[in-house]
Amino acid sequence: MLDVVSSIYDMMGRFASPCIDEYTAKDHVEMVFQRMDANKDGVISVEEFMDTCRRVRLWFLLSQFKVSTLYATRGAKHKLSC
Repeated sequence: MLDVVSSIYDMMGRFASPCIDEYTAKDHVEMVFQRMDANKDGVISVEEFMDTCRRVRLWFLLSQFKVSTLYATRGAKHKLSC
């Protein structure tokens, strides 16, 4: 997981905001791993992985619903602030 996140951060390069130091990827991976490892056994099972994917998908769908509802309520002429 660290290799994937590190590679993404490397691709972002100077466009990353805030700036990324050598510990950012490791800290991010550790935080995500802790959230995914529901039973705290140090291993992410298939079930834990799938539960996390469902929660992230639900969060994303709800956030999109919130934005589209605000947009519809305020109208297309008003700028939304997130």
